[in-house]
Amino acid sequence: MKILSRWTGINVETRNFDSVFDKQKSPCVVICNHQSALDTIVMAHAYPPRGTVMMKRSLAYIPIFNITAWLCSVIFVDRFNREKAMKAVEQCTQVMNKKNLKLWVFPEGTRNRSLDGMLPFKKGAFNIAVQAQIPIVPVVASSYKSFYSHTDHYFDSDGEIIIDIMDPIPTIGLSLDDVPTLADEVREKMLVVYERITKEVNEKMAVKRGEKKNQ
Repeated sequence: MKILSRWTGINVETRNFDSVFDKQKSPCVVICNHQSALDTIVMAHAYPPRGTVMMKRSLAYIPIFNITAWLCSVIFVDRFNREKAMKAVEQCTQVMNKKNLKLWVFPEGTRNRSLDGMLPFKKGAFNIAVQAQIPIVPVVASSYKSFYSHTDHYFDSDGEIIIDIMDPIPTIGLSLDDVPTLADEVREKMLVVYERITKEVNEKMAVKRGEKKNQ
């Protein structure tokens, strides 16, 4: 994706990747804000070593794709069945600890097409982290709104994205009763970073476009 995304003209700056993931050798849950299909570009620049994802079980029956997913240690879950989903959480933690995997999750659950802020976080990623007693690593991508909008139908080929990988947040000693508070607190911390780096991006875009006009 790093190579394929070059045609878009989007410039990506990734911060703290080495300083965080060089230290985080053990399993963790990586959470990232979810904006659009362009998130694949963010994943290409911030995907952790030994990373994996969870997918709907129905995708496990797509030929060729399912073989690739199996080779990537993808964890399939039945997202519409609560009982099976809870069992999947247990299976997920076992697989992560056994294979030393880092699980990438978009906790908003769906794309935030407004490209403003973040939707409320669902609890699944936090349930996994707490049950496994492993850290949560927040990854925050700046808003794409300065160059892209699905609802307003525009895409400019001079986009800038800043990705900030935050310090791991421990879950040792927490229980499932602590999950709602934990999810809210992590979201608030991510929003602070999101506002800061989005402001930086908007300033960079203003300078870039000002320079173009002067040429």
